[in-house]
Amino acid sequence: MKKILIIEDDKKLSNGICLALRNDYYCSQAYSLITAREFDVKQFDLILLDINFPDGSGMDYLMEIRRESNVPVILVTASNMEIDIVSGLEQGADDYITKPFSLMVLRARVNVQLRDSRQDTGIFKDADYYFDFYKMEFLYKGSPVCLSRTEQRVLRCLIENR
Repeated sequence: MKKILIIEDDKKLSNGICLALRNDYYCSQAYSLITAREFDVKQFDLILLDINFPDGSGMDYLMEIRRESNVPVILVTASNMEIDIVSGLEQGADDYITKPFSLMVLRARVNVQLRDSRQDTGIFKDADYYFDFYKMEFLYKGSPVCLSRTEQRVLRCLIENR
């Protein structure tokens, strides 16, 4: 399961993001930059990073991350000023989302970043089976198979760990 580090000082928002993503991703949370620095960013597949913290600047921390890793980073912030968006992207963010935001939109942006950074295509094929985990198409001998989200996750886990 892909791992996401959520660095957000608003605990309610951080917990809400974690709840929205927990079915598909393993989430770790940091509520301050001091705590965030205790994590090894190379161990994560994606970082969601707020910009404003009582103990420092998320933009400065983004530059620290970029010195050691190319992990995708989505900036999550209340600032929707054009200069902040441009500055964040120029300093190495892969995407930028402003608060308040829809959790569905956040999930879609997370999925896009993780899809772009994956090596596999999300497709498994053999003589009888065709599974496309990104299009959620599951076929057995050419016939569609309906799978719940849990069944899809279990199937993906089994295929990845044959």
